[in-house]
Amino acid sequence: MGYQPKLKDQVGVRLGLGGFSTVSEFRHSGSQPLAVKISCHEYKDKALELLQREANVLACLNHPNIVKVYGLGTCPDPEMEEGRPVAFMVMDLLRGHSLEYYLKKTEHPFSPLGAFMLARQVAEALGAVHRAGLVYEDLKPGNVILTKGEDKTPKVVLVDFSLAERVGWYIPPELISGTIGYISPEKAQGWHYRCDRRSDIFSLGATLYELIYNKVPITLSVPILSLLRNWRYFDEMQENIQSKPLAEPFKQVLLRLTAIEMANRYQSCAEVVNAIDSAVASLR
Repeated sequence: MGYQPKLKDQVGVRLGLGGFSTVSEFRHSGSQPLAVKISCHEYKDKALELLQREANVLACLNHPNIVKVYGLGTCPDPEMEEGRPVAFMVMDLLRGHSLEYYLKKTEHPFSPLGAFMLARQVAEALGAVHRAGLVYEDLKPGNVILTKGEDKTPKVVLVDFSLAERVGWYIPPELISGTIGYISPEKAQGWHYRCDRRSDIFSLGATLYELIYNKVPITLSVPILSLLRNWRYFDEMQENIQSKPLAEPFKQVLLRLTAIEMANRYQSCAEVVNAIDSAVASLR
């Protein structure tokens, strides 16, 4: 992690804005396109904590479907005259948009086969996360960037590791980390002690559901979050999968990804990849 930029001179076009940070192009003397993620000064301590955690997690990971980080530090805020300190992280500049962007732009941007092939890549990335003893915690279309690989074929890259945790890390039961609509039943129940790689696998299934049908599987507003603790919403998700048109091999994979009981889901991302490969092969 060798970059220590003077951000005021090196921050280019803003690419995105999140709850605690912004992402912009990063100007530097090298040929590799890079981006810089800068904490919002309004949330100095929290934003710094999240960026540090994200950088530490990404430093442990090396996978073509996971964004790569090159530097972490603090410097004066490039957008503030008084130069209040902010945290920054230099990382890959990804030429593309999130899956969420395409879902909002077009009614059905992905065919079932295309959606499953993208999900396969996400499963490969999640597998690397799990092998490092981590749980990603916030898988959703907005955290997956669709770009192109060196061979010009579609390539997805997993970004935003600010919520990633070590397996078994304590989280108070009254807190729910992740995004409503994609979190697993056990997480919705507040059973964080049970959450492991299979919780991410459920979120992968929920994401795949949306890629196929362009509809969030469970839509609830925050004021009625307590209703999510009712299994009925997850039962309805399974019923929707059963009733909606989809090739049977794909349907069986999606049903198992989103199984309510953890023991009934795929137990690893390697199993997910093999299941997708088998489903695709059976349809050829």
